[in-house]
Amino acid sequence: MNCPNGHGKMVMKKVKEKIIFREHALIFPLEQYVCPACGIKAGTVKQTAEVQKAMADAYRKSVGLLTGNEIIEKRKKLNFTQGN
Repeated sequence: MNCPNGHGKMVMKKVKEKIIFREHALIFPLEQYVCPACGIKAGTVKQTAEVQKAMADAYRKSVGLLTGNEIIEKRKKLNFTQGN
């Protein structure tokens, strides 16, 4: 991916994103392209879906709810499917 500001190739980096969502400070890891020259961040459509999932899980944890993976694991232990 190239920098939209014309600085050339962007580099894939693992970063921690910090946002405020519904009055909760959330910090979650994600991978995104970063321009080494100007620091602008960008991602693909697939990465956007992963960001939404990471943000949702961080929010769930902050309010005391189970994350998506925790729900899946508990359903497996109980032999439940989403249809039960």
